[in-house]
Amino acid sequence: MMKALIRLIETQLQHFVEENDDRLPPAANAESKLVARLVAALHAGACQEGEENVIAPHRYVFRAHPEIAEGLHANLMLRVHLADVLGRACQAAGVKFTKPPAFEVEAAPELPKDNYRIHPVGVDPSATPDDDSSPATVPMQAFLIVDGAEVYPITQEVVNVGRKRDNDLVVDNPRVSRRHAQLRASGAKVMLFDLDSAGGTFVNGQRVRQAVLEPGDVISLAGVPLVYGEDAVRPTQPSQPYHPPEPPESEEATQAVKKSGK
Repeated sequence: MMKALIRLIETQLQHFVEENDDRLPPAANAESKLVARLVAALHAGACQEGEENVIAPHRYVFRAHPEIAEGLHANLMLRVHLADVLGRACQAAGVKFTKPPAFEVEAAPELPKDNYRIHPVGVDPSATPDDDSSPATVPMQAFLIVDGAEVYPITQEVVNVGRKRDNDLVVDNPRVSRRHAQLRASGAKVMLFDLDSAGGTFVNGQRVRQAVLEPGDVISLAGVPLVYGEDAVRPTQPSQPYHPPEPPESEEATQAVKKSGK
């Protein structure tokens, strides 16, 4: 079972590396090297519970020569994107995480510039998949005002935003990409990342790939407005809680309603 899951994940990661080859540091731009080492790290840290549940480590450390490590550390967007792809690949394969995956960087002077290592941080056997009981680093009462009408409270460390229905925050607008952006808590701040969306992500009128959000910032996802706020400036209006849009009815159901005269 484990080998079959790993093959599925490997295929997804291969696509990511092919699409981002020009953004990878010199030591990692060989497709087979990055995919093979990441898959090996995933396999080394994963554990199987029962016959069906496979839990993978959510933290991975790139160890590389200081010059390579510096580039990886500076390119937070690349690491966030890679973590997002890994999370979706594992989800599709039925592999679970205790928390959303993340990549860290560690300088290793003993390694040559053309080499690097990826190490998993072990799975906590006492944790349950997607358990949110650990202390959150999300700012107190952080929220988004969606399209000027509803309030979406930010209560988790990673929030995926997009048109596709498996996002945490679903924005049902054709201008919004299926996986448009991601919010990620970092210490006492929330960072916004554009996930290579078609229409772009803007903060206060400026197009961004990543940005640290401040209360009152106006975010635009291809023209759809969201306002970021925190406890001290939480508005009294609008007060409607956020509800994800209902999925569209099938054509058969629509025809049945018309025929019934309702």
